[in-house]
Amino acid sequence: MSGTIDIDERIRMTMDAADMAWWEMELPSGVVFFSDRKAALFGGKPKDFVHYTDYTKRLNKKEYETSMKLMRDHVEGNIPHYATTYTVKGLDGITRTLFDKGRVVRRDEDGTIKIMGVIVDITEAPLKPNS
Repeated sequence: MSGTIDIDERIRMTMDAADMAWWEMELPSGVVFFSDRKAALFGGKPKDFVHYTDYTKRLNKKEYETSMKLMRDHVEGNIPHYATTYTVKGLDGITRTLFDKGRVVRRDEDGTIKIMGVIVDITEAPLKPNS
């Protein structure tokens, strides 16, 4: 059986099993690309999310400000990667706690920056090992 699943399907299945999704964002446009699972983690469908602000408006003000500062710090080269945890109230009304991590993977001569990362639903994660 191990040879019958292609690598893309294997990665998708693994990420789904871990409540994990991938994302990428282009700056300065703010356009986002993502797996369907990311939209589901925010309680919606892919059509609900076109720009990064479609996600960030689901955060409370303090977590939004922290998240944006961390992203700016990373893009400006002050920290090696973007990583934060926040709580969102999804479009479906469900509140989830998410861990979000990524980094700049490309800077083009025209000023375009590509950032890629993963997001994980940690809502039901144990607070300490083996609990």
